[in-house]
Formats: sequence, C-alpha cells, structure tokens
Amino acid sequence: MAAGTGMPNTDAGRNPKKQQDGQLAQAIRFWLPVVLLFLFVRTLLFQPFHIPSESMQATLLVGDSLFVSKYSYGYSHYSLPLSLPLFSGRILASEPRRGDVAVFRLPRDDSQDLIKRVIGCPAIGSK
Repeated sequence: MAAGTGMPNTDAGRNPKKQQDGQLAQAIRFWLPVVLLFLFVRTLLFQPFHIPSESMQATLLVGDSLFVSKYSYGYSHYSLPLSLPLFSGRILASEPRRGDVAVFRLPRDDSQDLIKRVIGCPAIGSK
C-alpha cells in the first residue's frame, strides 16, 4: 500500500528496465510521425533557403530566408533527402517564367544551392 492513500503501490514492483523501454517506445511513437511529416513536406512541398550574397538585392537582401515551392518546376533527384540519385531528369516538370525566383544547383558543382531571378526565357515556338 502506498503511504497514506489506501491504494496499492504499483511502482514498487516495476522493473526499471521495462519502465525505461516504455518511455523509449513512447518517444518513438511521438517523434516518428513528426519526422516523417517533416520529410514529406520538405521533399515534396516546400524547402527553406537562406540568401547568402548580394546578387538578389533590391528584392531579396543578404540574410533573408525564404520558402521555395518544390512542385512549381517539378522534381529532380535533388528534391530527395541526401540527393539520392534514384532517377535522372525531372518529373512533372514545367517551364519557369520571366521574373520567377529559381533555386538550382549547377551540374558541375552540386555542393551549393544558387538562388537567382529568371530574366530570359526561350522564345515560344523556337528550337
């Protein structure tokens, strides 16, 4: 009996190892859906970026942060976590329009993201 309550003390016979395992399972049940939701949103919907240089000044300043829509121009293997090369090219691709802000990586150096404004587009119907 627990002191002064008239109720049996249920913690007295508990194994501390089982209690610790229960806490770990509870933490996993909480954090696993949070991590999966984060990966889903970051992979398929939106990704945060930070403006590191002055090249976008007048509209975007050094130190500004922005969320980029991932589905606007389609998906490449860079859209996946760790840039896993599971496929080549773009899936559900669409063309950028003049004035759009685009985030991309150079094929010869994919170590950093570049954030630029689209200023030129090919003429419609030209090849």
